[in-house]
Amino acid sequence: MNLHRDLQLQNALNVAKQFLHSLNGRVSEAVWKDSYDALQEIEKGFEALAVGDQIERTNFTAMGRLNEIAGNGMNGGWPAITHQIKLIESEFNELKDGIEARDIHEVRDGIQDILVTTYGLAWRAGFPADLDAAEVVRSNMSKFDTTIDDARLTTQKYLAIGVKTYQLKVTDEGDDSIVYYITRSAEDQKGTDGKSYPANKWLKSHRFEEPKYCPLHPLVAAELARK
Repeated sequence: MNLHRDLQLQNALNVAKQFLHSLNGRVSEAVWKDSYDALQEIEKGFEALAVGDQIERTNFTAMGRLNEIAGNGMNGGWPAITHQIKLIESEFNELKDGIEARDIHEVRDGIQDILVTTYGLAWRAGFPADLDAAEVVRSNMSKFDTTIDDARLTTQKYLAIGVKTYQLKVTDEGDDSIVYYITRSAEDQKGTDGKSYPANKWLKSHRFEEPKYCPLHPLVAAELARK
């Protein structure tokens, strides 16, 4: 199963739907109907492929479906993003209230409401949230060192800016042969780089790589360029 491939296909299908709807009334009825029928066949084929490969809906695609039913399509541009952030802020405040009240149900419910509205923001904006999440995980994993030599270089990196560190050695739960060295700040301190490093803060390996997000679909990029 190639999850990235299938997520890309699904995102492309959703953008194609948006584009097709934008053509309604701009081309002849016959051309539009033929295009729509062709897209329907592609969608059926994709769903059959997903079932055949036993691909389950991700949280993102499930929330996307929820938004579609509610009439919140993809690629809504900055107005959709602005609307959605207000919902996220409201749900976040409710979650804080639940925590202050020590109300377990409200905390659990609040977490899910934030996930729903945040995935909804990505959906309405036209961002491929699953692909982005996979890239963020890859980037965060590069914060760990996997050899003692790299761990030493990371220690030297922070000593060079006056930051004292300590390291933890952790083995992978699924494979004892895979080792990670986690570097943490030894105390509350400030480096010569001007940044603060609280005690026990998880620090980045010398080999850390920032996330590199895939390009947005041209239609999405064009919509967001309007501002």
